[in-house]
Amino acid sequence: LLAIRGETGSPDMRCYLRHVTDEGKFQNMKDFINAHWNISTDSEMQRNILIGQYSLYMTCPLTLFHAMRLLNCVPKNKAIVIHVVGANDSEEFSLMGWEIFLRLIETAMPVTMIVIGSNLQRNIHMLSENKNLKFDFYDMLYENYVRSSSFVKPDLIVGFNSCIDQHKLGSSKETWAPSIKLIAKQNCPFILTSPTLSTFKKETDIINTILGRK
Repeated sequence: LLAIRGETGSPDMRCYLRHVTDEGKFQNMKDFINAHWNISTDSEMQRNILIGQYSLYMTCPLTLFHAMRLLNCVPKNKAIVIHVVGANDSEEFSLMGWEIFLRLIETAMPVTMIVIGSNLQRNIHMLSENKNLKFDFYDMLYENYVRSSSFVKPDLIVGFNSCIDQHKLGSSKETWAPSIKLIAKQNCPFILTSPTLSTFKKETDIINTILGRK
């Protein structure tokens, strides 16, 4: 297990990745941290601060893994391509957490995370230390990525707090409508997270309106 002794900075994921599996059937972030990390501090406040700090690296991969379990969509014997849409610098910040995702889905096949968003800082292509996990970043709207020569068909699409409701449909600043239509055409699961339940309801209403379902 990884011992966190109150230091600041990013956790050393490599120290405990080999201990992470799906066998624990954790129910929330705190369960996961308690199962896999030994936070060595006498202060409850400091402990909670550390849990919050390090959970930033794991929120996206654990959320996606939980959703895939609910959908019974965890391929074991094929390469997986995942599109992360509406991405921003928070996805770049949490890269090391995706090593956990690879361990949790327990696959020896390659996983490619294609991260797309107009607010990304750069276009990059990189391999993690585990050669089965690859990241491709594209600084563009999803509709432009789908129409580009770089497009790779996804097995699953996810948007983490993508702010689909940020601008009113039909306004000059609204950019999601074309992308939502193209996401629907990929014929694969689309997992969407929102910061609150009310925001999620607004965003699903917007998606249904774009797709002519209401």
